Amino acid sequence: MNPLELSPISDLHSIASPIEEWNSDKDELVKEMFRFMRLHQGVGLAAPQIGYPISLFVVEYPLGIFYVVTNPKITLRGKMVSEYEGCLSIPGANFLVPRNSQVKMSFIWPYRGLTTIRASGYLARIFQHE
Repeated sequence: MNPLELSPISDLHSIASPIEEWNSDKDELVKEMFRFMRLHQGVGLAAPQIGYPISLFVVEYPLGIFYVVTNPKITLRGKMVSEYEGCLSIPGANFLVPRNSQVKMSFIWPYRGLTTIRASGYLARIFQHE
């Protein structure tokens, strides 16, 4: 696999394709995404950010807790709260962004199947950002 690079911001406006099948290429992509995310001191990274227009993102939060998320659907939202966020695609910039304080999200976790999670606070913010 080639070293990952961030895609131009203009590439992030497209809708990602759902993942229909998991394979070893995606296992390798996930490993590289976590490596890249840590190298750049991020807590989440979406596949479209690095040129893969598929519905996949990874999160490590808190430290040592890993999520591999495909085809996410937010099914419940809490009240809106504005907080500052950074983004690996815009290094060094922070913006005040309104997001839901809580979310309930369903997704496919490779090798585990359909998963539903309730998240609040910073983890809910990360899921929505990605």
